[in-house]
Amino acid sequence: MLRLKIVHIIGSLTRGGAERLVVDLCNELSLSGGNEIIIVSLNANAEQATFVADINPRVRYVSFNKQAGFSLRVLLNLNRWLRRERPDVVHSHLNAFEYLYPYLLTGRRAGFLHTVHNVAHEECPSRAVKALRSVFYRIGRVKPVTISQNGRMSFRSYYGLTGDQLIENGCKSVAASNAGSLLREKYQSSSNTRLLLHVGRLAPEKNQEMLIRVVKRFNREERIKCRLLIIGEVHDKALAGRLTALAGNDEAIEFLGGRADVADFLSVADIFCLPSLYEGMPISLLEAMSAGCIPVCSPAGGMSEMIDHGFNGFLSSEITEEAYYQALRCAVYTRETAALKERIRSTFSSRYHITITARKHELLYKQLI
Repeated sequence: MLRLKIVHIIGSLTRGGAERLVVDLCNELSLSGGNEIIIVSLNANAEQATFVADINPRVRYVSFNKQAGFSLRVLLNLNRWLRRERPDVVHSHLNAFEYLYPYLLTGRRAGFLHTVHNVAHEECPSRAVKALRSVFYRIGRVKPVTISQNGRMSFRSYYGLTGDQLIENGCKSVAASNAGSLLREKYQSSSNTRLLLHVGRLAPEKNQEMLIRVVKRFNREERIKCRLLIIGEVHDKALAGRLTALAGNDEAIEFLGGRADVADFLSVADIFCLPSLYEGMPISLLEAMSAGCIPVCSPAGGMSEMIDHGFNGFLSSEITEEAYYQALRCAVYTRETAALKERIRSTFSSRYHITITARKHELLYKQLI
């Protein structure tokens, strides 16, 4: 059996969707085939605020302890390390691509891939960086991996190329801890309330301002009320200030910051809210689906491919406050909650479980070399 040394390189392992995918994918790849799997983080990672603690002991973890900003030292050290390790596959994510240029030119033995985790123009907004990446894509030195049909279309339009491999995102099934029972006591819904959960960094593209406005309006106008919990680290301090001011002293809206126990909150929430302006294929939504939490999403990015309105969740017709309000209304007043939750879990297990994603990646790696 062919044994591969596979290296995944990413900027950091902070709590984000791409980072979650890398850890789950590497953990799964380490379970079969005798492959050697290595996660390389360019940045230093504090265990309490990252996914480092979730890395399986079978996976080797390496960090180059980079600080904020570009580092020539880390670029040189990484490429020296790669020449020593001689991996069969080098798979980059996010801004790690730009640290591989020397090895792309000299590491002839390796196959290279890069996952485009967002719509292409957001994933790589710099014209100069786009031009450099285009060269490596065009000559076949780097195989681009897209994660949804929407992502594929954006990649092909942005780069004018068609050589991408589409592999949908996946994640492991989330499982609540014993602490979930304490959350249930604190946030237990009643027949007249629904518990809403939003998971995402506080950033403009996540559209939290619109979500808060919709929830406040809903509670003014509807007989069933909503309580909104927002989990996410601050990526934009000015936005965080505006969100706090918008929520005011409304007791129905609570900011919980970054959390490691998202699974516990998913186990008690009725509805998962994600009204994003743009997305790739969000891991937070996949985790919600694995828990059977009813999603109410905008039709951004791959979410329109994941959700069949009324069958396994609810999708707004467009990204507007009125359209999202109506989608939330459908979820709150649905009469078939149990059947809906079962279809959501079934969609996840048959299409988005990490075992499916890992199998497709492993096949691609073997084809590549």
